[in-house]
This record gives sequence, structure tokens and C-alpha cells, in this order.
Amino acid sequence: MSAATKEVEELKRKAGEFLEGAKRALDSRQFDLSCFLYEQGLQLTLKSGLLAEAGDFPRTHSLRGLLAEFREDVPAVEGFVRRNRARISSLEDAYVMARYSEKGYTEADAADAAKLCGEVMRLIGGRKGAGRRRRLGKA
Repeated sequence: MSAATKEVEELKRKAGEFLEGAKRALDSRQFDLSCFLYEQGLQLTLKSGLLAEAGDFPRTHSLRGLLAEFREDVPAVEGFVRRNRARISSLEDAYVMARYSEKGYTEADAADAAKLCGEVMRLIGGRKGAGRRRRLGKA
């Protein structure tokens, strides 16, 4: 197994752990933690897909920026991001807000984060790791 393949598998493993933790936190009514973990899980899922496909991923925390890298292979990404800009932005905010802000997340916020993660994974799911190499930032 190559070093790159090991890194992809490790990112996928970590993403899965974050997403499972997010679901447990939601079930336990820890909504701030759930939103934070959904953001982290989705971020790592996107990065693992880009690493598998392009051999690298942008060093960013921006879900919109990571999703933009899939536009070339998944044309529906652009419309999805446009239609869901507020939802994606809210989940991006959880990276900082769930830890440092007085703002608290609600059950509806965490449930929507779970739903959004599922939608994104279905959208890009068939393209992750397809083996087609391209340069990042050229999407």
C-alpha cells in the first residue's frame, strides 16, 4: 500500500469516526458538539476524496472551497452549493462557533448538519477516488 493510499484511508477512517461521534452527540442532545463533529467529518471526507482523486487537497477549513474542487468531475456541485449556501456556511461556522461562541446550536441545527453531510456525500460519492488526476484549483 502506497503512502498516499495509506493517507487516504486514514482520512476516511477519521472522517467516519467524526461522523459517528456527531451522530452519538446528536442522540445525546449535545448539539454544539454534534455540529462541530459533522463539520469535521465532512471536511475530512472531502479532503480524502480530493487526495484520492488529485493526489493532494487544499489546506483550508472551508467546505465551500473544498466542494469547489469537485466542480470539474461533479458539475452538480456548483448548483448544490448555490442552493445550499446558507446551510453550508452555517456548518462551516460550527468549526469555530461551537467551541468559542456563546451561540448554542439546536437540535434542528444538528439534524440539518447530519442531513447536509448525507446530501454532500451522495453528491460526490461516486466520484471520490475515481483515480483521475488533476491539478487542484483548476476545477
